[in-house]
Amino acid sequence: MSKEKNYFGDMWETCVDAHKKRYNRSKFRTALEKMENLGYIKKHGHKNDAYYEKIHFQSFEDTIGSINNLIFTYESKINNALKKLENRNIFVDISKNLNSFKLNKFAKTDYESMLEGMSGMFELSSSILWTRDNSQDGKL
Repeated sequence: MSKEKNYFGDMWETCVDAHKKRYNRSKFRTALEKMENLGYIKKHGHKNDAYYEKIHFQSFEDTIGSINNLIFTYESKINNALKKLENRNIFVDISKNLNSFKLNKFAKTDYESMLEGMSGMFELSSSILWTRDNSQDGKL
């Protein structure tokens, strides 16, 4: 992201893979959403008028604060899902034959919420490792 305002269409047209082909628009949009969720970019506007800006942290403390905020968000999501699932014995149910046992619809949504929080934590940890390996900041 070299400019101040990076529009989706412009970025999609200029980003090509190793074979000089453009990425699928939906996959490119998903990648931008992940980068926004992980705190690398900020989206402004709606739909066709939306543009993205790279987030620059002023100090090491701002970077750590942003990471901690994401960790607490995912951690609370996982804890809430586990509290709801604790009463339903879903882990016992999952260990049974799933073809012969139908799960409660609320248990399914709570389980999916827990998995979403856990996958978010894994994405965040890989993002932290990537940032640490590619950063010039000695404190990281």
